[in-house]
Amino acid sequence: MTSFTDIKSLISYIKDRHSIKQVFQSLGVTHINSYGKAPCIFHEDKDPSLEIYEDTNSFYCFGCKKGGDILNAVGFYFNSDSVIQQIKKIEELFGENYLSLLEVKEKLPEQITAFKKQKEEDKKVSEILKEAFIYFNETIKTDKYKKIYKYLVERFMGVNLSEEVVISNIDKYLIGFNDGNVFSYLQGKGFSSEEILSSGLFYQAVSGTITDCFQKRIMFPYWENGNIVYGIGRETELTKDNTGKYKKLIQHSDKHPYSKVNNVLFNRQIIKQKKNKLPH
Repeated sequence: MTSFTDIKSLISYIKDRHSIKQVFQSLGVTHINSYGKAPCIFHEDKDPSLEIYEDTNSFYCFGCKKGGDILNAVGFYFNSDSVIQQIKKIEELFGENYLSLLEVKEKLPEQITAFKKQKEEDKKVSEILKEAFIYFNETIKTDKYKKIYKYLVERFMGVNLSEEVVISNIDKYLIGFNDGNVFSYLQGKGFSSEEILSSGLFYQAVSGTITDCFQKRIMFPYWENGNIVYGIGRETELTKDNTGKYKKLIQHSDKHPYSKVNNVLFNRQIIKQKKNKLPH
């Protein structure tokens, strides 16, 4: 008989057994078109703004900005942010008894606390990255960097996209340029130095010195469920660090404990939207 000793493994098991499409259908969504679009059940929605991503078992609504996995879906629908209550709702919807599969129930509260802490850290990192990429996107459109902006537009037009579509997508996906001043910008937005370091955009030496890893690079965000979860920087003629054509965000490790960026499957939603895909 299947059993689990931690809540995270149980959640993975539940996600493997139920598709995001099944969950929304069980919640009353009856019209999902061939592109995965449907009227959102979390708000009044005349034009379908909910997108269901079966390949990643996730969803995102471009109207109310809600997104996530199957637990998030039932959580939004039943107005509950409790992981246990969300699992119970899944049990009710599908006639299952998943919580009985947990072997070490006495450890459940601390496991849930750890899980929620991880979710909160991920949310904070996403908030910081979103603000950073808003800044990068605004920066690349200034007169000072119009040559780089022109290069970006022309390169994207090379994949049979019109200039109008390219410019729209650059803004939609918050592609931009790092002029080296984003740390102070983020501080001005109310984030602490510790929170900013958690984004993976900066390197902290043993001495405590903080270095912007992506100065003078074109910045590409990676989106998942409406959130920026990762990013890379491409060198330009202004880049001076000589550390390669592309640089990735610093991920959490023993060497970089200050970063809260974890392993993710990069760019899953942008890959799915082939007609809007932009090259690096």
